[in-house]
Amino acid sequence: MSFKKSAKVISFAVLFSVFWLPVHASNQELKQKADALAEQLEVVNSQMKEKQDALNTISQQNKTISSEIKTREYSIKTLDLGIRSNEIKIEKLNVELEGLSNDLQAAQDKIKEKRALIASMIKQLDRKEQSNFLEMVLSGRSLSDAVIEMDSLMRIQTGLNDEIKNLRDLSQEIDGNIQLSREKKDDMAAESGSLKIRKSAVEEQKTEYKKLLGYNKNQQAVYEKQLSELEKKQQSISDEIDDLEKEIRAAAGAAPKVSTKMSYPVKSYKITQNYGSSASASKLYSTGFHNGMDFGVPIGTPVYAAQDGKVVAAGNNGRYQYGKYVLIEHENNLVTIYGHLSSQSVSAGQRVVAGQLIGYSGNTGYSTGAHLHFGVYFEQPYCRTVSRTSGDSKCVQLKVIGAAGQVPVGSTVNPLDYLSK
Repeated sequence: MSFKKSAKVISFAVLFSVFWLPVHASNQELKQKADALAEQLEVVNSQMKEKQDALNTISQQNKTISSEIKTREYSIKTLDLGIRSNEIKIEKLNVELEGLSNDLQAAQDKIKEKRALIASMIKQLDRKEQSNFLEMVLSGRSLSDAVIEMDSLMRIQTGLNDEIKNLRDLSQEIDGNIQLSREKKDDMAAESGSLKIRKSAVEEQKTEYKKLLGYNKNQQAVYEKQLSELEKKQQSISDEIDDLEKEIRAAAGAAPKVSTKMSYPVKSYKITQNYGSSASASKLYSTGFHNGMDFGVPIGTPVYAAQDGKVVAAGNNGRYQYGKYVLIEHENNLVTIYGHLSSQSVSAGQRVVAGQLIGYSGNTGYSTGAHLHFGVYFEQPYCRTVSRTSGDSKCVQLKVIGAAGQVPVGSTVNPLDYLSK
């Protein structure tokens, strides 16, 4: 083989090797930083869980000034840890986004290089295809030279096909990185919102804590009486809802199974109470029946729509029942409720998609501790054409019940029958 031909082979080897250079060293540093932050996050979340479990225990004790002060103390500690958790998550997401940006830039640079290489290959291919094997032999060139030329032509064609495939793979890699970046940015927005909610909540808890510490004996007696009256009113509201929903469930019969499953409304959780009759339900409700399921999550945890649908209501029961809640109707005759929120991110009439942020968990309404109440209702298809205040028992209704105002009431079903396994 001549020096000229050897040089061509070497030049191709060099060009091919360009694309398999190691990724930027900084990405390794970013990964190490992200891993270190993940370890910090695990420690903080573990501490937060301990405080949350202690808080839940205290919250279930008799309502006295002493128990309320302890509740505020643990709420402040839990929220402070939650704020630290948000800050670490945001820092980690920033590091991951920086890494994705590096990957994206590297992939785009490779695409530019590959396009230039492909263009060069096509030019060489055009020149070589202008003469065929027979012409090379008849021109007086040796058979071995002709074979070498044909072999070179085949190599270029094979290389060209490989590079086109690599180009497609890189394009898919870029699309994947862009999508992942969008998801990280959405997570960043959710965590920033959570951070804001928790900072606001901790200030409220500190104000309430100082107020409780300043009460004299007479004020303590008045406060505890108010708590007792609140519990009696709530019990009356709860009994009325339970009686209504029991009648509605009996009339509606069994809800049909649906093929489209729902996603969980929170990403990380502990189920603290399931649907239906249970030992814990018998202690908390006079009927001994719980009409949804509870996820034990700290205040400010992002809450997501379980399925595509339309927001029916973003209501507020004040200190009673569900507190701040979101009610969403879905295409499969199911309706979902998300209760005890600290804030809502959607409004009535708004269309939402599965996994969309709809609010943040809290401890509003009548609640023994920070958690999300998630409920699923079943209704008849025609219900989408009637008013939610019509009084039709076959439809989920927004019924005015005492001091709670408009409360969702309907034929409840077990959420676990519809959530993805």
